[in-house]
Amino acid sequence: MRNGSVVRLETVYPQNGILKYTLANAGTLTTLAVRIPAWCTHFALRINGTSPETAEYRKQDGYLYMTRDWHTGDRCEITLDMPVVRVYPNPAVRKDAGCVAFQRGPVVYCAEEADNGTDLFTLVVPDQAVPEETEEEDPVLGHYIRLKVKGYREEKTKELYPTLPPVRTEQDVKLLPYALWGNRGAGGMRVWIRRA
Repeated sequence: MRNGSVVRLETVYPQNGILKYTLANAGTLTTLAVRIPAWCTHFALRINGTSPETAEYRKQDGYLYMTRDWHTGDRCEITLDMPVVRVYPNPAVRKDAGCVAFQRGPVVYCAEEADNGTDLFTLVVPDQAVPEETEEEDPVLGHYIRLKVKGYREEKTKELYPTLPPVRTEQDVKLLPYALWGNRGAGGMRVWIRRA
């Protein structure tokens, strides 16, 4: 930094939303600005272990500005809430009509054939299904957060135009971060999953 300040960041983001800043050298720093992403609707702030007075910070243009008398060794911890949210396509995107995608913080998720079997287009997720988060450790994918949603698979039939709706079999739809797909061999992948 031009004022001689040195700020160190400790984080495993985007595994979680905890960002720990330490002033290794405060220099002449008076204002620390930290990016608050547009997807984040709620965050918690602690400076040296306590919540600061509202006069000490302001959020503007996607940044959190913290103005105070900074000292070397001061710590600032910001926790960005990262709930799983459903994302819906614009109706003008015809290929994704009637579908939903899942996002956790900045991470978009997808269903991969390695976890869900073939014919991913037959998977259906009810609107009321609540995604479950689990921490996973995989020899190929490493450490990541997996989502699981109770859904269905619509069974295929030999009839081209049956007069009865498709039979639905319950199935957990397993989702992994989009950036990780394709690392366990060739297979299908879907971000947009049909809604029920």
